Amino acid sequence: MKYPQTAGTVLCAFLLNACAISGDLYPVEGPLSKSQPLPVIPIKIDGVTGNSGPTSLTLPSGEKCHGRWSVVAPRMAGIVRHSSAGTVSSGLDTAFIQIHGTSFVNMSAPGINRGQAMLTGDQGTVIEAAFLVGSGTASGYGAAKDNRGNVFKLLF
Repeated sequence: MKYPQTAGTVLCAFLLNACAISGDLYPVEGPLSKSQPLPVIPIKIDGVTGNSGPTSLTLPSGEKCHGRWSVVAPRMAGIVRHSSAGTVSSGLDTAFIQIHGTSFVNMSAPGINRGQAMLTGDQGTVIEAAFLVGSGTASGYGAAKDNRGNVFKLLF
């Protein structure tokens, strides 16, 4: 019998699934972007070895926000650069284009997955994020916006 080896494998898988990483939100538009010094808002992202998990952050005001993130895997997404003369859709894609100069499109681009997150605060703030993440990695970038007029660059 190989129970110790099996138990070790199960424990290792459990610990990996519980892994957390940190990222940062950088205000690029709205009231928070006018603050001096510019606040950098740390975000905690749990369960990064899976396809979804909890996430949390604390805003400069002290408001605590909690929510969930999810990545579509093995979905492939690509990016397209837009000129200032081009038209773009509304919502987070517009924020993403403003920050990164690119937009999401479905295409054959192995290794890149699209994700989303939604967080709600204990004082009424709602934050919605869209991001790209490398397959098999715990790193990516994207954009977020809240219901208070702030737009953020997201890096993790």
